[in-house]
Amino acid sequence: MMGVLASHGLPAETVFDGYKVLRKLGSGGFGAVHQVEKNCRLYALKLALLPADAQDDSKTHARTVRELLCLLLLEHPNIVRVHAHGHYPDEKSGHVYLVLDYVDGWTLAEWVERTHPTALELIRVFLKIAAAVAYMHGRGVFHRDLKLINVVIRKVDGEPILIDFGAASFAQAPELTGAGLNPMTERARAPEANRWWHLNKRNSQTRYDFRVTDELFAFGVMLYDALTDPRPSERRQRTAVNSLLVPPKDPQEHNPRIPTALATLVRRLLARDPAKRPESFEAVRRELAELLEHQGPEYRVPVHLPSAQVEALEPEAAAQAGKPPEASPVKSRWRARRNLITGGAVGVAALAGVAAYTLSPALPPPVPAPDSIVSLPPEKEPSVKTQQSAQPLPPMQQDVPRFASEAERLTWCKAVGLGTVLALNAGCPGAQLRPEAPAECPDAVVNAMKEHGLKRDTWTNISFGPGDPPLMKQGRIEAEVWNTGARPPANLPVGTRLFGELWTAPDSKGYAYVRFDRVKLPSGTEFPVCIVLNDDGLVQVSERPAPGVIRQKGNGGSARVVYHWPELPAPLP
Repeated sequence: MMGVLASHGLPAETVFDGYKVLRKLGSGGFGAVHQVEKNCRLYALKLALLPADAQDDSKTHARTVRELLCLLLLEHPNIVRVHAHGHYPDEKSGHVYLVLDYVDGWTLAEWVERTHPTALELIRVFLKIAAAVAYMHGRGVFHRDLKLINVVIRKVDGEPILIDFGAASFAQAPELTGAGLNPMTERARAPEANRWWHLNKRNSQTRYDFRVTDELFAFGVMLYDALTDPRPSERRQRTAVNSLLVPPKDPQEHNPRIPTALATLVRRLLARDPAKRPESFEAVRRELAELLEHQGPEYRVPVHLPSAQVEALEPEAAAQAGKPPEASPVKSRWRARRNLITGGAVGVAALAGVAAYTLSPALPPPVPAPDSIVSLPPEKEPSVKTQQSAQPLPPMQQDVPRFASEAERLTWCKAVGLGTVLALNAGCPGAQLRPEAPAECPDAVVNAMKEHGLKRDTWTNISFGPGDPPLMKQGRIEAEVWNTGARPPANLPVGTRLFGELWTAPDSKGYAYVRFDRVKLPSGTEFPVCIVLNDDGLVQVSERPAPGVIRQKGNGGSARVVYHWPELPAPLP
């Protein structure tokens, strides 16, 4: 049983102790996480598994028990909760498991990419994380693996939840790591820990004393990456911030949009000398609370422009030379991923007949196509993926991918077959072409708008950002009220943030579609809405630099409050 579970985890439909396994969410060094259901409620079940190269399963289970003990010491709204624990399949020789909150949301890294938060929004999130860690330290617990992917922003209310206490420890807990250093992501390890390791790595009798200053440095790395990297979830080599010899690049050199006071806090958190870091997480919480009161305009604009995230995918050489860059290993990987995704889409569109055709030896010759920005989703765990409306794709006219090798062609074929199977059996999500039904604005949302004085067919003027019209990607977008407008004004003050969805369609000649489903007032109050851009939700497009990427004509428009979503022309004009 141990070997099977170490390789595969629990199969779907497994039922034990009243929990039914729905799917595997992911796996780490010493466990696998599954989504389970009990009494119509979803949970995350973490199962202790022995890594393939490990020899001592007792330590594997002991780590999970230590994680359990840490979580039992904690009860905080921004820390994941444990609901149950036990052994599978039996008490005597089974695997230890924990039943935890299932947090439906995005990792903090993904949230930064999806929402383009302002400095104030980032401060609000990190303030709550700091408060959670301060509480945790007050209970004698260290997380010891603070990083962006170990915080999930809950979809329902935007609350940050600290997860994955697999490396956590508490006072008097036995140390289970063979090496002298505690397990921790290398990038977040404090410089003094690296210095200790260089001096003591050959001495197996000594251990590094993990302190609050180590946790502060890791928190500083999280804030540094969120502020300086427009695509923090992308897996790539990054410049070290904990070098013993070279300090990290100043955050404002990376990104001049960072407010000075916030950049100063980041510098202190990443100080080479631990004595120069803040005294505690409670001190950090107080500093962030003070920064949250800033009214300066630099705190109310996105720290990363949406266009910066799109441009991060486009090679500079191509932009300067006006021609496709020469093939490189990185470019080849992007091309392979593009072919894989496009192949799956073809399978959805054409179903089993396409798979049979594509797998035949008589493949049509490749048709050259110019390279472009490919908007690929960041690599995520299944637990934080969002569902989009499943729509049939239009016929693909001579959109045949280019294959650099026979291996790429086979990958394409497999993707087509997989897409076909998913379309036949599960109705897999397709390209985001148009909004989903129902057309009615939900009664609860209408009531919320009425409570806040938003009447039907009232208007406001919005902007998508300063300067020239920005590039906008298909998916979640945001805007801000800058003028109440001349028509019957909506009860939304200047500075109100609007959050919504942008749909594009390849059959549209010059339009996209925008709906807003949530607003945040300058006071911080948030509530759901039904608001469309312009009269019918249509936005005029001036440029389509890549699939799913547009630049609108103008830098905003009028927004109308509706109680019923307007009909969308099919196809778009």
